[in-house]
Amino acid sequence: MKEEPARSLRIAQRLREHDLHEWIGVLLSAARPLAVLGAQAAYILEPLVGGRNGWLRDFAILLEDPHELDALLDRLHEEDSEV
Repeated sequence: MKEEPARSLRIAQRLREHDLHEWIGVLLSAARPLAVLGAQAAYILEPLVGGRNGWLRDFAILLEDPHELDALLDRLHEEDSEV
C-alpha cells in the first residue's frame, strides 16, 4: 500500500516538471470512464517511447486502479491550488 502514494507523487512531479499537470488533470477528470483504455494504450506505447525509468508503466498501473487515480487527481488539484 505504500507504493500507491509514491506512484501518484512521482507521476504528479513528472507532470509538473513538464508543465502538463493542469492539462492532464482536466483530461483525466473528463475521460475517467476511459481510464482503463488509456492504461492499455500506455502499455502499448511503453516500448516505443522507451520508458527507461518506468514512468509510463507506473502511469498505466495508476490508470487501472480507481483509488490510485483519485490520489493522482488529488495531488494535481493540490498543486493547482498552491500556485
